[in-house]
Amino acid sequence: MGQDWGSNADAAAQALQMPAPRWIVYVGVNAPALFWLSALVHYVTGSTAYIAATSVVLVLANTVALGLWWPLAKATIQAPSLRLAALATLAFLPCRIIHSTVFAGDAVVTLPFTLVLWLSYELLREADARRQAKFAVAVSIALLAGISSRYTMASAVFVALLLLLALQRAFPSRKVLAGALLLIVIVPGLLAAYYHHVYSHLPAADGRRAFWDHDMDVRSLLMFRAADVDVLRAPQYLDRVSLKGVEVENLLLSNRHSYPALLHLSTFTDVLNIFQSDPSDSYFGARDGLHQQLMTLAVRSAVPLSLLMIFATLIHLFRTFSYLSRLRAGASDKSLATVIVLLFSVAFMANITLFLPFVQLAYHNGYWLSRLVIPALLGSCLLGFILLDERLRSSGARLAVLAYAAAQAALHVSFLWMRGP
Repeated sequence: MGQDWGSNADAAAQALQMPAPRWIVYVGVNAPALFWLSALVHYVTGSTAYIAATSVVLVLANTVALGLWWPLAKATIQAPSLRLAALATLAFLPCRIIHSTVFAGDAVVTLPFTLVLWLSYELLREADARRQAKFAVAVSIALLAGISSRYTMASAVFVALLLLLALQRAFPSRKVLAGALLLIVIVPGLLAAYYHHVYSHLPAADGRRAFWDHDMDVRSLLMFRAADVDVLRAPQYLDRVSLKGVEVENLLLSNRHSYPALLHLSTFTDVLNIFQSDPSDSYFGARDGLHQQLMTLAVRSAVPLSLLMIFATLIHLFRTFSYLSRLRAGASDKSLATVIVLLFSVAFMANITLFLPFVQLAYHNGYWLSRLVIPALLGSCLLGFILLDERLRSSGARLAVLAYAAAQAALHVSFLWMRGP
């Protein structure tokens, strides 16, 4: 049971009452795909445990998504050891493992997002017009599924438009390009506009709607704060501390911690205790002393990885025009896959982060949690290893990175492995 459990379970139950296959339910910021999928699972299986069954489907979908990162890694990382290190890191990233199982839209969107990346790469390097048409249809379907899974996936439409216009020489004729624009930009764009219309007309009393406010300032979004060192002790979501003699919820205080620090915490620990043994089955769970120590070690030892992800994303973003220029000139190196991963990941992240200083209850509602930007984090992680592949020439250094990735993966598994009381 992750965040929004109550509203997600209620919406799924509501979808079941609708005639097949019109299981469309709108609940606040949650897109309808999760509820449609759960109703489909119930329709096919007839099981009263349809939520658990749906989570099994989500685990399988996220495993397929993980497999699709391999061809992207092969296209961008030359050194086999670094390629393996990248996939080990992606596979055992705590937030990815946790939210591949939780009954929420975060688990649904990862596969469509990854399909958009992989299919866009295949489309833009394909020369045959018929195969391009097939890939364009596939990208369109993946975008429609992604936008229906998480509304923030709508930012991918703008990236698709940029790539199609910038790399239009990849298409043999204007007719093929026009078809691709129709399928990949216009059709998903219209769906995104429709969802925005529906959302904006939801009742104001809907508890899952978000409103404008200023609970996080721009400094907290972009720069570290003095209290961020506290994150290194791996506090829980509802961690309580005493400030001026008053007990407060540490992580939920406005502008006490920076967004990067909280994002790091929620990426590399089980901050909501979802994967911890909890005989009482309480909403936020509990953790024992051993797992607290393991998470403390994990959040500290992962600092180099977080810094690598930030630095690599910024470096590749700075090179964007260079990448596009090379591709327009006909270059056939790894630039295509790199720029696709970069732009789609940054767009997904920006659709959340840029609005945090203007949204209501950004801290208290947990809009800083990594679950909201998992697809972007996977992309940034791959970008980090792409940069290492460029910079590390020594086989010893590359093997050291692989050893670090393997050790970090084992550490993550150690506190995510379910143990009884």
